[in-house]
Amino acid sequence: MGAKTISLTADKLYTLEDLYALQPGMLEPLLRLFQIPYWPQQDIVKRLRQSMMNLVRLSAFFLRLTPDEQQVLRFLTGHPGKTMEIGVLQQQFAKPVLPILGQLQKAGWVIVAAPSLALLPEELAAGIPYIDSLRRFIMAEIEPSRPATAPEGQWLHDLYELAAYIYVERPKLTARRIITKTALRQIVARLSPGIAADWEKAPANQYPPRLELLLDFLEQSGIISPQADEDDTQRLLLHEAKWRQYLVLPYSRKLLWLWRHWLKALAYSTHEHLDYVQSLLSAGLEQRRQWRTGAALFLPMMAAKRRQYLDAFDTECSYYTLLFEALHYLGFFEKTTAEQHTPWSQQNSRQSRPFWRLSPVGESLARWWPHHAGRKQMEIHRLIHTAGQTEKILPEVENLLAAWDSAANQGTIGRDLIIQPDLSFFLPRAADPELLWLLAVFTAGQVQDYLYQGRFSRDRLIAAQKAGGSIDQLLAKLEEFSKSPIPDNVRQMILTWGAAFDRTLLARCLILACESEIMAQELLAQSKLANAVIGRAGPQVLLIRPESEAAVRHWLDKKGWVPRHGVHDGQELVSWLTRKGGDR
Repeated sequence: MGAKTISLTADKLYTLEDLYALQPGMLEPLLRLFQIPYWPQQDIVKRLRQSMMNLVRLSAFFLRLTPDEQQVLRFLTGHPGKTMEIGVLQQQFAKPVLPILGQLQKAGWVIVAAPSLALLPEELAAGIPYIDSLRRFIMAEIEPSRPATAPEGQWLHDLYELAAYIYVERPKLTARRIITKTALRQIVARLSPGIAADWEKAPANQYPPRLELLLDFLEQSGIISPQADEDDTQRLLLHEAKWRQYLVLPYSRKLLWLWRHWLKALAYSTHEHLDYVQSLLSAGLEQRRQWRTGAALFLPMMAAKRRQYLDAFDTECSYYTLLFEALHYLGFFEKTTAEQHTPWSQQNSRQSRPFWRLSPVGESLARWWPHHAGRKQMEIHRLIHTAGQTEKILPEVENLLAAWDSAANQGTIGRDLIIQPDLSFFLPRAADPELLWLLAVFTAGQVQDYLYQGRFSRDRLIAAQKAGGSIDQLLAKLEEFSKSPIPDNVRQMILTWGAAFDRTLLARCLILACESEIMAQELLAQSKLANAVIGRAGPQVLLIRPESEAAVRHWLDKKGWVPRHGVHDGQELVSWLTRKGGDR
């Protein structure tokens, strides 16, 4: 595919298809520049054009050029896809342009043809003017006074809600030990909006990342585990004793447990991720509560590697969910969004851009980390991991935990619960853990900004009682933390709904039907079978403990009152009694 000298017509528009038809080798430098394979040749021009229209990629290649080369290309953008006489071009520059064009042609940017013509493909000419706009978009800055658009640290509320759902509903698991789609939909509806967005994008049979983090953490901590019920259906169960051990921990210890679990997952894939976390924390601290893009926060790390802002932007895009969203979810970063000018976009001239800054909790972590700068990142990980496993607070992390509690305003919890006569309630999300847990179990609640709010309902109260929840315990907590007395109608409604529970009981037992009342009475008179018989359901019908089936069958066989094989259903029982002329 070696290129030969070719003649083009002056001031004529040439498309990529035209140039490829004239001489395929003319596009060879362009194909190398944008790393397009020569084979298969089918749609080679289409694939080349798609790559050339990628502004980020185009910018990365453009910024590698010398200032003189960039200046020549910027001038040629005024003649997109058209040949231009090199003599006319030379009039615009003091330096000789022919050597510059030679380098640009060799690199694939321009086509130099006889008679003394230069051509910049229109796809390149369309993108070069927007390279500066792209840089402003990537490194954008906004005013520090802009408020956060989404509250950070939603993990704790979601953990309460997830644990409450598992405790009450005991969700079914598929053959692959994954929560069924129906149960997942119910779980996602109770959690923070970000998890719902993750779930819509998640592949089938996969949990969204943040939900997977919480489920894996609960399972690894022994708080939840799959178990088979009576019909061998696999269900996810919550171990209440272990959950309450975690529930009573201070906020900082709860965060430490989840933080070290997240770090463990990060380090499992690659240790380099820990360097990224440390770099983001360090850059965030240097910004002093200024909003910055993810690329701006990654830029110091990229600069140390002799890379530039486009690499930082690529890293931001690659680690948006894994790092930025996760650090925001854990409460270390605050997030806001602002519309930015995107003139290169044909669909939308303005796009929403996320901005980040350290939260007070994140600042305390960023200040703590440098004190251990002499350690390798994996040693920092092991330190935090060990601290999360032991009941004793390690000296190296004691100050960090105290700073977390202080920064998160977890020190004092007052009577901040407000209950309205319409059965709704609201309270700060940093309220008493036991109260938040009971509300998650007994009510339908959601975090809105920094408030936890919800409503009492009959269905949720009944479901909670079925799982073992206590109405008396709920009312005691409401009274302890309510800012004013519980409204009479709310208290009465909770008691009325609660009273509907446990008025009936379903139990499993065996029914033994006899031909006559005399046979039933004789069996009741057997002292050896006193513990086997629960009672009578009629003159000829006895209730037998299931575990005593073998003993009762043995006695009946010896007596000569041999029962049929197996245990029969209700319809067969009715038919048998009807034939024998007995009670039904």
